[in-house]
Amino acid sequence: MRFTADRCYKCREALSRGDVLFVASSGNNGSAPTLMNGQLSSAINPGNYPGAYPEVLAVAAVDCDSNLAPFSQKNPSVDIAAPGVDVLSTASEDVAGANGYMAAAFTSDSPRITIAPGMANDGNQVRNSGIGKATGKVIDCGSNTKVPCPAAKDNICLVQYDPVVRPVELGSLFSQSPSGNSSASGRPTGIPKPIPPARIRSAPSQYYCNLMEYCMAQGAKAMLVAAPALSTDFYPSWIASDPAEIMDIPVLANINCTPYGCDCWARIRNKKRLPAAGLNLRQFSQIKAAVDAAKKSGKPFVGTVDSKVDAYQRLSGTSMAVPHVSGGIAKIWAAYPYCNASTLRTAVEQTAKDLGPPGRDVMFGHGLLQLEAAFDYLAKQPCAKGPKDPLFNGIPEENIPDLRSDSTNVGFGGSKRVVNGSSGSSTGSTVQPASTSIKNAAGNATAAANSTLGPSSSKNATAAANSTLGPSSSKNATAAAN
Repeated sequence: MRFTADRCYKCREALSRGDVLFVASSGNNGSAPTLMNGQLSSAINPGNYPGAYPEVLAVAAVDCDSNLAPFSQKNPSVDIAAPGVDVLSTASEDVAGANGYMAAAFTSDSPRITIAPGMANDGNQVRNSGIGKATGKVIDCGSNTKVPCPAAKDNICLVQYDPVVRPVELGSLFSQSPSGNSSASGRPTGIPKPIPPARIRSAPSQYYCNLMEYCMAQGAKAMLVAAPALSTDFYPSWIASDPAEIMDIPVLANINCTPYGCDCWARIRNKKRLPAAGLNLRQFSQIKAAVDAAKKSGKPFVGTVDSKVDAYQRLSGTSMAVPHVSGGIAKIWAAYPYCNASTLRTAVEQTAKDLGPPGRDVMFGHGLLQLEAAFDYLAKQPCAKGPKDPLFNGIPEENIPDLRSDSTNVGFGGSKRVVNGSSGSSTGSTVQPASTSIKNAAGNATAAANSTLGPSSSKNATAAANSTLGPSSSKNATAAAN
């Protein structure tokens, strides 16, 4: 349902029931200025609705180091903070497919080798490769695309990328990587870097696209593509001096190399491309050893490449932070169904980890969500004991769960509602403690909360959001509690 001014009355009416809690994002315009003392300042941003309504729990976004995300809006309506940067999220296959995001795995039985698919730019990625599953002998076709490899016909074409570098001056040199991930040391592994003026650099004259075209021409059913050898000029000097680190650098390839100035993509873009899995140098060494051993024994080395659209992405936005809060609340509310919405909100706010200036502030609100602490807080409240407690009086009798009605779910009957929203709109969620079902008003996603929550498992509540969200699109937040 879309939150508008005329619906605000409905929010308050629902809140009077005592079994409804609204959660929404604080907004993604963290750089938007506000007029303060006659001057524009981004220290405080305008309120974002529905999060700015006092009845709504507004959520700010932080990164993995608890730093406020630069896009997260800052204003007095912020109540709580939760992770909202690079959150692993399910993705629409239509959106992921249109952008060429793929996840491909390789498996073999003799010897047993399993190379898991890279997802959400974690691990090997071969964007814009083909979709499908193919089994065949693994044929080593080397790295020279000018040498035919007839044995690859109806088999799996194993190739190693050789950029065949050439000197260039000025212009821009781009890595054959689809993303800007960073290594554990924080150094970039795929961020395009412009060439400084008047300096000679090396640019590739061969691209991953050429390898795909080559294997297709050999009649192969699938492709295994390995990272460049250490002897090439592909790796920057600061990492080339550390071969051990290079061995585990994932392949971040894009068959669509048009942005890098190639011409091969135009020749194959409308053709059926091969399923392709990437191999880092350590994995390539393992596969190559198996191929060589098979040649000596006279037995074929057979494997399977399975390539699918990558159903996961890493997204950022306050709408990615909201599901952590709404999903977490659904989790602990399922454990204490007799506590009303006001008590739940107090538990979340009072147990938050204070960030920024002492006390509530415009950036983090009460602080970072601490789900286990909120669970423990509720356990000490009178409402944790059952409906006879006066704190339960805020919920009408017809909405009080009858725990005796279902002997298989003792302690988790009845229903609670957590309405999970974001900037500009909200997705309605109906949470039933025994078997939580969160239904997106747009019909996009569902989630489930584990009804067996106890003190030892309360810390494990997690959330998932619809992948169409991000800083620029935050309308369809949905949540799931693990």
